Amino acid sequence: MSKIKKLIGQKIKQARKEAGYKTQALFAEKLKTDTATVGRWEAGIYSPSSEHWQNIYKHTGKLRDWFEDFGQPPQVGAQTVGNMTPEQLKDLLSPSAIGIPDKLSQRLRALDESASVIHDVLEVLAFASLDQLQVILRASKAAVADTDIDLRDDVTLNNPGAVRNSGR
Repeated sequence: MSKIKKLIGQKIKQARKEAGYKTQALFAEKLKTDTATVGRWEAGIYSPSSEHWQNIYKHTGKLRDWFEDFGQPPQVGAQTVGNMTPEQLKDLLSPSAIGIPDKLSQRLRALDESASVIHDVLEVLAFASLDQLQVILRASKAAVADTDIDLRDDVTLNNPGAVRNSGR
């Protein structure tokens, strides 16, 4: 469990009590979730989803900044953020620790991986000779032969913008 999640959990508990919800059960009912979930948030085990955060803001009267204001840099033991190890910083800055929903985090990772692949392909293409580009084109055509992608045989590498009408 990250230190940030624990601090945010303490803030959720404080906000709940200040808003007059004496029990996690009353707060959970208002947020349309279960008591165990509120307990996990307050313990710092899980972070609320963005939808739950909106309801927490609404029913506690607190703004996002209030939940993120810890008054001093987060600490791990006696270490401040500036003295943390790379592993501690990774934990502190993990998407779930800062409240990014898991699905969004997964999509961002996939996008980053796709961008990396595209970069690698463009780097290969940028330095490829005409013969190498023809081999790449033939391999691409073979790879998609059984798909709905239309790679026309009459695309020429001498004039990449020229595609002859194949009667389609």
